[in-house]
Amino acid sequence: MSEIDSSSLSPIRKYLESCWADWKSRNWSEERQKHSPLSASMCRLSSVFVVELMHRAGHKEWKVAGGYAKPTMFDTDVIRSARIRGRSGGFRNAGGRFHDHNWATDGLHIIDFTADQFGCAPTILVVPETDERFVPNFKSLRHTRIDCDSALL
Repeated sequence: MSEIDSSSLSPIRKYLESCWADWKSRNWSEERQKHSPLSASMCRLSSVFVVELMHRAGHKEWKVAGGYAKPTMFDTDVIRSARIRGRSGGFRNAGGRFHDHNWATDGLHIIDFTADQFGCAPTILVVPETDERFVPNFKSLRHTRIDCDSALL
């Protein structure tokens, strides 16, 4: 896939925002919604959605990647691969703090529709796979298996 222009992804972000707002209105308290960015906690769902769109467009190389800031015992696959990599993972903000996070990648590029929840601008990040803010630390993508058709499409 050639260069990706983040401005061409704006309609997808706009659509995702409407989905996030709808989901949060049904699942989060008003207080919680008031005190967090709209994109907060929407990275996995958004990444799966983007990967599904890419696959439907014939770009099968896209996958969900991600990391946990502090891997926990609930997922032995995460613990095992985090030990292999020997580091925290996820998204590293400007202050150096890691956050649990997921993003879409084709092995060359990263597309992230939700990094703004960590204070990043612009709202859509399109960066090289080598961007040091993104640190994958798990191999298991078992948690990304959701039905995109019923979730968003």
